[in-house]
Amino acid sequence: MNAKQQAAYDLLKTKTGADFDKAYVDAIVKDHEEDVKAFQREADKGKDEQIKAFATETLPVLQGHLEKIKAIQSKLAA
Repeated sequence: MNAKQQAAYDLLKTKTGADFDKAYVDAIVKDHEEDVKAFQREADKGKDEQIKAFATETLPVLQGHLEKIKAIQSKLAA
């Protein structure tokens, strides 16, 4: 694991129940937001046509996942 992953793991292992659920979902939202941003950047400005095509094709799937986890996040916050 890199330092970022280790920090996320260390945080999650201290949580239980609803606190764990919220921390886990928050981490997944952040991760998906970073992934969408990276794939969007590659789809828009990528130099390698195969990688650019993959990013363009995969981006809607990642955006859909982000929408779903944000919906879960909003339910946990309620």
